[in-house]
This record gives sequence, structure tokens and C-alpha cells, in this order.
Amino acid sequence: MSFECRIDSAGKVAWVTSRGETSLGESIDAIRSASSEFHLTDDYGVLVDLREAAYPTSWDEAEEIAEAMARISTRRHHRIALVVSGYSRFALASLIATLSGLRGAAVRAFRDLEPARAWLRHTPGP
Repeated sequence: MSFECRIDSAGKVAWVTSRGETSLGESIDAIRSASSEFHLTDDYGVLVDLREAAYPTSWDEAEEIAEAMARISTRRHHRIALVVSGYSRFALASLIATLSGLRGAAVRAFRDLEPARAWLRHTPGP
């Protein structure tokens, strides 16, 4: 499985891009890595591009992924945008985002990069 992590300092976004087959553990580790190893400040967002990933994530795993994303998002104060392809993957990503949100995290699902980048750039009010 190939994950690429890169930082866009001008846009204040950490990009996590996945291609090929992946597992639940690899996905969570890559997001955690982008958030902590790059020592991102609170004003950075994390964009997880899964459009080219082949992942067998099931509805049952959604709860575990949501819990991990909530820990990352709330501890590090990062917004996390999940960008996926296809309707079933979007439904699953939306469920993960909703479950993460119930835990206080800022996670949202998208099907296109531009709306995801715009959401990450938006600074929520007090």
C-alpha cells in the first residue's frame, strides 16, 4: 500500500494520498502520521484523498475509523476532509464523518477536491 504525505504550507493543508490496496490500520496510521509527525499547527487541515485507493472498509469498521479520527481531530484541533469516489464510498465516508462529529471532531466527506480544500480553508468562528 502506498501512502504519500506532503505539506502545502501556503494552503495550510497536509495531504494524505492513498493509491492501491489499503487496510484500516494503514489508513489510520497515515492520517495520524500526517497530523503528528509533521508537527502541524492548529490552523492546518488534513486532506485524505482516497479516490484511487482500493480499501475493503466495511460498515462495521466505520465506528473504529470514526473513533480514531475523532481522537486525531480533537487532540490536534485539525479539520479532516475525506475525499472519495463513488456513491457507496461517499456514503461510508459520510457515516464516518457523522460518527466522528458526534465525538466532537471536525471531519467531513467530499467527492471532489475543490470543495474539500475550501472547507479546510474556512476558519470557524468563536
